[in-house]
Amino acid sequence: MTEKKNQPELAAVSTEKQEDNGLDISNLSEIRAPQDFNVEVKKVWVHIPVGRPPKQEFIRVRSGDQWCETLGLYEKRSEWGRETYVVMPNMYEILTGEFSIYKVLLAVTRRDKPYIWPIKLPGADGRHNTWHSTALEAAEIAKKKWLRLQSNQDVGAYDVLVAENQNFDPRWPDLNFLDLINIAFKGRIIKDPDHQIIHELRGVL
Repeated sequence: MTEKKNQPELAAVSTEKQEDNGLDISNLSEIRAPQDFNVEVKKVWVHIPVGRPPKQEFIRVRSGDQWCETLGLYEKRSEWGRETYVVMPNMYEILTGEFSIYKVLLAVTRRDKPYIWPIKLPGADGRHNTWHSTALEAAEIAKKKWLRLQSNQDVGAYDVLVAENQNFDPRWPDLNFLDLINIAFKGRIIKDPDHQIIHELRGVL
């Protein structure tokens, strides 16, 4: 009878790739963030809203002639909201009766959100409604004090509510007024008769 020789036992070897559940490091100092690590960032403004002061927001207006301008503006209203366009002076005659002259100001909210505030000026007849006149008065006060506007439908004007305990200075964007205007009205400047707004007003599809 042939005796069986002792055969070595073979261990099963898995062919599956082993999952790496750890970091290939030998010391925590290799991955520790340096104490002096610091990333400097600068905010780039790509959108500046145009419109009246936000409801229930305290605002300031930047003083100085370099922070305001008189512009012709056209307001397009639709079911999706309101868009404001700058009308170049060479288009005034073509758009007679369709646009108005506004005083355009730089304002900022208490949360450091800048926006362009247009306030309609009196027309050729010199008439000025109380909504616009009280808005202009409020803008002058806002150059020195934080305030918010409240609509008073009974008298057809704005009530001005001045903050009593907010004495800190506003933080303004690091841009000149021309740059801010270009950002705020990007793609919304009517400067030739072939503009889409002109076609819409003439019924050209």
